[in-house]
Amino acid sequence: MNSQLVALLQKEANIKSSSTALSTGVINKSTAVTIAHTEILNRRNSAITVRVIVINWDSGSPVVLSTTNRTIPANRFSSFSTNVGGIQFHYEVVVVTSRTTNVIINNFGTNAAFVPQEGSTVLNNDLVRIRL
Repeated sequence: MNSQLVALLQKEANIKSSSTALSTGVINKSTAVTIAHTEILNRRNSAITVRVIVINWDSGSPVVLSTTNRTIPANRFSSFSTNVGGIQFHYEVVVVTSRTTNVIINNFGTNAAFVPQEGSTVLNNDLVRIRL
């Protein structure tokens, strides 16, 4: 992985050795998409910590648009939304989490009314584990 991106994500995510990073990969943003919306379901019997990082790739180099940290209690759901209206073409969502077993993460590119837009959905099974 590009060392610039690794350094950027390590800085943003304050990575711990027990953390796992999952990526949507670069998403080709349609003009209707204004929000990167991530939904995380914690079906575990214990809380998890998550960090959702949205990256603008329009310049060809990573630019962090937002970083959101949260603890999700056991058997709870949480959602994260970032305005990507200023991104013209490409963005990525990276989720750094303390656990992945019994944790379901789905990402949607939505319009302002939170309606998912075709071609902008990356579901849990499509996420790619990345090394940071």
